Amino acid sequence: MKNLERKLSEFFDKEVLFILKIKPKDRVVLIYDADVDGVSSAAIALSGLEKLGIKNVRLVHKDWRVTNNLSGLVAKFDRGIILDVPTPVIEKQLKKIKKELLVIDHHPSKDVGSKNIIYINPGLKRREIYQPVSYLTYKIFSKIVDVTDKEWLAVVGTIGDYGFEDCKDLLRKYLEIKKKEDVWRTELGKIAMMINGAIAVLNPRKTLEILKPIKDLDEFKKNRKIKIASKKFDNEFERVKIEFKKNLEIYVDFDLIFSEIKTKFSRIGSTLSTYIATKYPNKLIIVLEKLNGNYKIHGRMENGKIHVGKLFEKLCDGGGHREAGAGMIKAVEINKLKANLIRKLGNFTGKRR
Repeated sequence: MKNLERKLSEFFDKEVLFILKIKPKDRVVLIYDADVDGVSSAAIALSGLEKLGIKNVRLVHKDWRVTNNLSGLVAKFDRGIILDVPTPVIEKQLKKIKKELLVIDHHPSKDVGSKNIIYINPGLKRREIYQPVSYLTYKIFSKIVDVTDKEWLAVVGTIGDYGFEDCKDLLRKYLEIKKKEDVWRTELGKIAMMINGAIAVLNPRKTLEILKPIKDLDEFKKNRKIKIASKKFDNEFERVKIEFKKNLEIYVDFDLIFSEIKTKFSRIGSTLSTYIATKYPNKLIIVLEKLNGNYKIHGRMENGKIHVGKLFEKLCDGGGHREAGAGMIKAVEINKLKANLIRKLGNFTGKRR
């Protein structure tokens, strides 16, 4: 058997070989991030696995309980696939896992691959490359099985996580735009926003279950559950935009726009920060989303002048990409956060408050 695997490894990439080695009887856990990219990539992977005869799959979307006990969760299964879960968040847990894992991510990270972990992250080869996990998952499964009925979803997931320049070989089939900022005016950009709203209103699991059997855009457009959920999200989004303006703080010297909101739906804060950032690409946008005794922090800076993910690593043990980051703090730490943020921005701009 080992000789066969050795021969196969000469012809297949390690991630393809991992999937081919999954047996129909294996218990597989599929863990995915709870955003458009994460849910889309999970739908692509689940569809591909089922076409390969692998149906004993447990779906789990990322939340704090999963990231805090990832090793305990994976231990209950024969194999695991982790999609779009930021590697730095789960790095310590990954070291404890003995089961075979395929981890596909695109967040800035060091290589966490090991004897039992196949780690796919294009950023390891070239730091600035940006290919969302929907794009990567579609490319990987396309080498093994026909998943062309999920190509549209791969494009939507890629758009949903702001993939563009490094994904044009796929996107050009569906988009006729030259600038990434124009993507939200396209039909697929609007569909990405609809899926974002469905995730917030219905939850990631139900949205995934809706998306998995859909074969094309026409079928998606007829889905009533997505339409209703998206409308609810849009109504709440309009309310929150007014709240954002009411609590607005502008720090002109530091190119900073800062505000606080409270909402009944997840993903509103993330969507709002992106919306504001597209209107003010040269400003750092910080949206605080109040959650019980905590604040979830969303940060965006479209021009990439400041690496938001690295800034959030230092501010609140968060992280992210150059243009977008997120983190969490306790409500009592809000004034300390503001002071630290102003100080760090002052160091960057050479200005002081």
